Amino acid sequence: DGDQRAAARFERGVRRALRAAARIITPSAFTRDELVSRIGADRSRICIVPWAPDTALTAAVSDFERSQADARIRSAFDLRGHWILNFSGRTKRKNAARLIEAFGRLPAAILDAVCLVLTGCEPETTRVELTRLAQASGVADRCRILGFLPETDVAALLRGAAGMALPSLAEGFGLPVLDAMACGVPVLASEATSLEEVARDAAIYVDPHSVASICGGLERLLDDRDRAERVARGYARASTYSWERTAAALADVYDQCASDRQRAAFAEPPTGAAEGRA
Repeated sequence: DGDQRAAARFERGVRRALRAAARIITPSAFTRDELVSRIGADRSRICIVPWAPDTALTAAVSDFERSQADARIRSAFDLRGHWILNFSGRTKRKNAARLIEAFGRLPAAILDAVCLVLTGCEPETTRVELTRLAQASGVADRCRILGFLPETDVAALLRGAAGMALPSLAEGFGLPVLDAMACGVPVLASEATSLEEVARDAAIYVDPHSVASICGGLERLLDDRDRAERVARGYARASTYSWERTAAALADVYDQCASDRQRAAFAEPPTGAAEGRA
């Protein structure tokens, strides 16, 4: 399997890097714990430096700009009614197949008013495979399975979405969750991954291995009754992350490395010192 071979190559590269690294930087405690349990990394050398929302996606726009972008994106991708956005890809860990199947199980009254938009579905063979799954689930006409898009399209799709769904099987951080919350978009995320660490009480959590659980989460995501509360929680949670904080934390790691090297240099006797005392 291609995904398994790629994962094995990636792990070998990680192991080589860990052996040489003075410090190991990860964006989440979840990733740190995975490195410790799966690869045997030294916990004391791991520093957590969280990321922050993508400012290009979350920058404030006027109502006019928003309405113009919304009209453009609806026309470009034939979007009718509301849509749920998913940042997907070719890897199985993104769980696109279960998401499509879960979407197909939504009540007809909901399906009539919503589309599922998957972006980043590359290469073309991935789009063909996911389109077949959508056809088998009876929702091909309600799914938009797209490749990589320009940043302006991604921003418009995210800002206009009724919700963002990321029921991944594994995530090291989950930046799309943070971007969505910063844009005031409710979030569905998978439990027992780094996504819980990032979103905390601001997201709807589902079992990513259960189609029924994902389907129930999608229904909740589209329910307007507690939407305002979820949006407020998302804004509050996203506000705790910033690139200034990320930069400061990263600079602190560099300071630690420099201090370690300085201490090591003073601890080692100068070359020839032993001979001079003989």
